[in-house]
Amino acid sequence: MLKIDFNRLKNKIPDIDLETGIKNVGGSKNLYVKLLKDFVTRYGDVHEKLENLHSTDIETTGQIVHTLKGLTGSLGAYDLHAIFIDLDRAIKENRPVGHLMDDMKIVFGEVITQITNTFPKEEALRPEPKAVNIKNILNQLNDLKKLISINDMASEGLLESFFHNIYSLIPAKSEKLSDAILAIDFKTAAETIDVIISEIESMSKEEKFNG
Repeated sequence: MLKIDFNRLKNKIPDIDLETGIKNVGGSKNLYVKLLKDFVTRYGDVHEKLENLHSTDIETTGQIVHTLKGLTGSLGAYDLHAIFIDLDRAIKENRPVGHLMDDMKIVFGEVITQITNTFPKEEALRPEPKAVNIKNILNQLNDLKKLISINDMASEGLLESFFHNIYSLIPAKSEKLSDAILAIDFKTAAETIDVIISEIESMSKEEKFNG
């Protein structure tokens, strides 16, 4: 269990409302710190990518912006959240977003720097998957769905415990599921679990047929 000095964190990460962020994840300080680290790992350079992407693929840009709008709000990064709200609206209304991208890049970069300077860099590699037991994975996914149905933030820890196994089968949708839980978007998470379960069951039937 981590021992966290939140007075120190408030000074080192002034651009995030830590108290609100902790409330948003059910009051768990340790889970909240993990989500901050995950945010840097997954999205640490996304502001640079969005700046280049928005002129060539506005649809993908809109999807990423929408995800980050929810995530930054959940974490309590309200200045950044406000920019993503404006970006999301501008993209949907087909308005120019260049000036908003400039603002986002500055504020996003500052938030990432604050988090990165606060916590030591950790190895982000996931463990190699062992032999996959389809029945166990389906049971774990159903257990995860039960946690999500009651908006239980323990779902993040449960997913991490077997993520590498579902990722080895369905990488793109596994990442979508992880992103949804990280953003506390439990509706999307539940829908994605249903899709993953259906695809794994289909894969299992095909293997039995071909075998």
